[in-house]
Amino acid sequence: MIDGSFVKIDPGNPDFPYLVACEQSAKLAIRNTSVATTAAASKNGGPANLPLPTPPPKVKSAVVPLLRHLPSDERLTSGSILIDQLKAFGGKGKLTLDNGLTEDAYIKMIQKEKLVASFYVRGGKSFTFAHVPDGVYKLIYCTGFGWETGRRDFARGRHAVRYDASLDFLTTRRKEGNTIITSTGVITLTLHKVANGNTSTSEISLEEFDRY
Repeated sequence: MIDGSFVKIDPGNPDFPYLVACEQSAKLAIRNTSVATTAAASKNGGPANLPLPTPPPKVKSAVVPLLRHLPSDERLTSGSILIDQLKAFGGKGKLTLDNGLTEDAYIKMIQKEKLVASFYVRGGKSFTFAHVPDGVYKLIYCTGFGWETGRRDFARGRHAVRYDASLDFLTTRRKEGNTIITSTGVITLTLHKVANGNTSTSEISLEEFDRY
């Protein structure tokens, strides 16, 4: 094919060498076009003249809260009492909370399904609530980071727990000769796990903790 027309090549034709040369040039042009098309396809990662595939959308990674104390965090003084409906009764019982955790703790004392006292213990600190009246109490607490005064709640890493056993405070008196000896309940609890501990805890929902 020369210039788009087919020519029958006759060896007896005096123009035979010229026609053969034209045919070979045409074949070379077709071959070069094929090579160029293949190169373009390889460069584009697919057949020539086809659009490139659309890249998948970028997925934003989830924001993970920082579970540590930040310089900007508000933290109450260890032993800060938030609610105290027991002081007026003049109780002599003592409840000590030892917080060996990294997190700070917000502790609630419940009596007859009502919140009667709550206080704040920083991580690595302990606090003694020293005027507990006789009675049976339930204790729950929530740990976390970044105290928010307006909400009375932690901003990050909230985790709620309850002590499975009730806390029984009882004042007893006995007479020895002319002396009356008064004994009051003294209970110490650790918020962190200790070897050979004699109390058990259970996780509770944040909704249950916030109910009181």
